[in-house]
Amino acid sequence: MKIGNRSFSTRISLNVLMVVAVLFIISIAIVAFSSHRIIAEEATRSAQNILDAKIAELERTLSNVEMTAQGVAWIVKDRVDDTNYLYEITHTVVESNPNIVGSAIAFEPDYFPDKHFFSPYSAEDPNTHAVKTFQLGSDKYDYSQMGWFRNPATVGKCLWSDPYYDEGGGEILMSTYSGPMLDDSGHVFAVLTADISLEWASEIVGQIRPYPRSKATLVS
Repeated sequence: MKIGNRSFSTRISLNVLMVVAVLFIISIAIVAFSSHRIIAEEATRSAQNILDAKIAELERTLSNVEMTAQGVAWIVKDRVDDTNYLYEITHTVVESNPNIVGSAIAFEPDYFPDKHFFSPYSAEDPNTHAVKTFQLGSDKYDYSQMGWFRNPATVGKCLWSDPYYDEGGGEILMSTYSGPMLDDSGHVFAVLTADISLEWASEIVGQIRPYPRSKATLVS
């Protein structure tokens, strides 16, 4: 009789122990899951904060480029007949703005009677960083067919171009901010541009590393 009672109590103890063990394992799992979720949420917030900071940095730079181009437009209108001075304008824009690697004042073909193409252009040499200034348009480089010229001239408003390799101009992968210039009749007579290097933008995006093996990509 005593042996039977002892066996019964042993079974009860084992069952209680098993229940306690199961509850303990479940509790550990719940704590682990909750901790993982909290850590994941915190990591996501941290990554988003880093991303927002870099986006703000990009937007500030792009905004400065836009304001520079818009600010130069009135000078061009005031000195449009002084073609030599127009070269100085583009040279100054590039030389005095570290984020701008190229600038052009591209006139509509035949705007000047003696010049079919006329576009003073200045660009920073990607190797020496010296600013070179020259006439951009030619029969081999018809800028009037380029997206950076044609699109803003057609719609009559400022635009950023899609990324492109500027062969014959800046000779780098870039994006161009273009602003159409209107005469007193409201017709586009030229397009003022400011180029940015996409290598610069890629460097900023490459700094977005919230995790050791994470990677950020600039889509557009």
